[in-house]
Amino acid sequence: MQGRYFMQEDKTALLAREFRGRDKEQSPYFQNDEIDLLGLLHDIWDQRKFLMKIVLAVTLVAFLVLLVLPSTYQARMDIGQADSVALVVPVATGQDLLTRSYRFGIVSQYLKSFDSWVTFRQGNREGAFTDEELQGLQGEFVGLSVQVQAPKPIKGKAVSDPSVLRISYRGGGDNTSVEQRLTGFVLFVDKKAAAYVEQEMEVVIQKAGKEINNKIGLLRHAASVDRGNRITRLLAQQKKDLEQVDMEISALKASVLRSRAVRLTRLQENYAIAESLGIKLPTSMDNISERNVSNLKVMVTDQTAMPVYLLGTEVLAKRIQILREISDKKLYAQQLQPLLEKRELLLGSSELNGLRARKDDDAYIAELPGLLSRLQQLDAYTDDLQGVHALQVYSAATGSGHKIKPKKALILATTVLLSCFLAVALALLRTALQRRRESM
Repeated sequence: MQGRYFMQEDKTALLAREFRGRDKEQSPYFQNDEIDLLGLLHDIWDQRKFLMKIVLAVTLVAFLVLLVLPSTYQARMDIGQADSVALVVPVATGQDLLTRSYRFGIVSQYLKSFDSWVTFRQGNREGAFTDEELQGLQGEFVGLSVQVQAPKPIKGKAVSDPSVLRISYRGGGDNTSVEQRLTGFVLFVDKKAAAYVEQEMEVVIQKAGKEINNKIGLLRHAASVDRGNRITRLLAQQKKDLEQVDMEISALKASVLRSRAVRLTRLQENYAIAESLGIKLPTSMDNISERNVSNLKVMVTDQTAMPVYLLGTEVLAKRIQILREISDKKLYAQQLQPLLEKRELLLGSSELNGLRARKDDDAYIAELPGLLSRLQQLDAYTDDLQGVHALQVYSAATGSGHKIKPKKALILATTVLLSCFLAVALALLRTALQRRRESM
């Protein structure tokens, strides 16, 4: 099947070449494979009326268009970077949003944007533009041009940070309306760029405020945890110190009670000695030796101090009675006073009580005042953004005051020339079709 198809295709190609060769041989314009230019020109000349009609028709249409083509006016104005905001930006990440060059860069982008022009022309109009109206707006936007005035651009290099721009606009209407349209568009761009900066800056401020609040929360939490740990340590130390003091108090009480028991025992022993010697009232050793020398062996051998039994049974009995009647608390009250005072100091620890009574730890966080101050600056800074401008006008929109008329003569001449070429092409096509019909 494929071989039969290729054979049929080869036959078709051969027949086509045969017929083309026959047409060349039969055509009056081919002689020895050369085109007969004179015959071709003769046939075109025979169609001179057709050619004239084509040229006149196209020229007439062009003339009518030129009659309704309006004259235009041109206006221009110079704008530059706006003054910097005096307030110090407390957010490093948002610093570039308020620099003069950044804001002016946004202005430059909006001036070259067709969407900005459409939004400006939309104004208070309700509903979107139709396709035809958008084409008309595109034609208006073509008349707008933006050129860098300063710094002077270097040939072959674009200016990345312009400081002065010249805006030129060519449009229909009169000179005043063109100036007003240009001024209105520039002021519209200024508001749009300022609104963009304000919106972006608010986002940055909110983000910075959130970061600061998170940091403040972490610092407060860390301070609270540290305070709790300090309270725990102080309570443990207090408990340890109180246990030590209580042990000292218990030991002191036991020591005082033992001392009283020893004293009471000694007094009772001396009382028995005095009673055995018959000493009722205080006396001396001489009196005792004179009365009863045989009992001297029971005397205390300490010769440096007066024996207690010499006080007599009456004195010793009274002392024994006093020592027995005195309460334990009163007995060791004076000696326990320093320990009790120490215990009270431990229980009334100013540091521990201060930590417990503290409602917050803000006053003890060194970084907190600075962070709170930055938050206040951020809150105050939002209101100042409403006064931000993206540009300042160096020279108001000024028109030349002269109409910029279309070059009608040049346009008409060009139209006539092009219509001639069109007419000749149509005449050649017409002749070729006529000759083909005659040869068939």
